[in-house]
Amino acid sequence: MNRWFRFYHEALDDPKVQMMRPELFKFWVNLLCLAARNEGRLPEHNEEIAFALRLDTKQVDGFVAELVDRALLDDGEELRPHNWDARQYKSDVSTERVKRYRETKRNVSCNESETPPDTEADTDNTSSLRSDVARKQREPNGSRLPEGWTPSAGQPENPQELEKFRDYWSAMAGAKARKRDWDAAWRNWLRNAADWRGGRDVKRSPNGMGSPLTTGSPVSAASLPGKHFVALDSPQWFAWAKHKGRSPPQTDCRTAGGIKRGWFFETEWPPGAERGAA
Repeated sequence: MNRWFRFYHEALDDPKVQMMRPELFKFWVNLLCLAARNEGRLPEHNEEIAFALRLDTKQVDGFVAELVDRALLDDGEELRPHNWDARQYKSDVSTERVKRYRETKRNVSCNESETPPDTEADTDNTSSLRSDVARKQREPNGSRLPEGWTPSAGQPENPQELEKFRDYWSAMAGAKARKRDWDAAWRNWLRNAADWRGGRDVKRSPNGMGSPLTTGSPVSAASLPGKHFVALDSPQWFAWAKHKGRSPPQTDCRTAGGIKRGWFFETEWPPGAERGAA
């Protein structure tokens, strides 16, 4: 287990790092610390990550999905920080450097006895292995959004945002248009829909006090007097989306009918809306 890992100063100029909100940046750095404990591998289950970082599992699910979407995490056979092996190479281990130094001193008088590779094939094989490694590092991860893609069963639904989601990623070019998990990208899209369209309320809590909305515990409707909870995908929800010109933010709310997904508004229906019509 390494007691340290490299953190490169180029992070100062990397947009996908610098545009992270503070809590996501902190989570990413903590994941690097976890990875350094286990040769670049992260725990298999998000529940284990949540336990290690003292976070709610639902928060971890959202953070991990967003970091995968930003290409800061690779979610293949195992979850790893992006390009970990290339940046945290073995020569960083001091014991290996000391060992090589001592071997060099011990063999300094025997250099003339060292022999080159037995055949040209040895050199060719080494070059071939290096080429394979370089090729795999260049290979794009994930796949483009399939035509007519729809979220898997059990994923959140939002017909209005789905059309925008398809158009956006179908028009996107390059490596950014390839995703390992399109369901995760979809969930992340919904979480950030209001922010992408310039909405300010996505950064504020339902009580309007301006504190960040946490996803760890459901908000109690009784704790917000004067506010009306509107359930996700209800006629009132679509009426508010039409009124604002964007999809409203979302949170979990504890109501008399159980925990529901939605948001809080000043009134049940937006001004001028037809009751019962989205």
